[in-house]
Amino acid sequence: GNCSRIRLTSAGSIYPCLFSRQSADLRETLRSSTLDESKKDEKLREIIKVLIAQKSGYSKESEEKRDFAMNEIGG
Repeated sequence: GNCSRIRLTSAGSIYPCLFSRQSADLRETLRSSTLDESKKDEKLREIIKVLIAQKSGYSKESEEKRDFAMNEIGG
């Protein structure tokens, strides 16, 4: 089936789908001391927007699955 959610790990990585190998690190942006709050918000929105755009065409049957333990994603 197709993936209709994004996944955020407790380590701050965001995945476009549960099994996706693609990810983005939000923690680095959130913890940045060189960006003011409005710049952080803008950068976070852009990271998430790009990640969501990459969701098209992904399905759990895709060959590009990642291996993980459920505790890595908070499950």
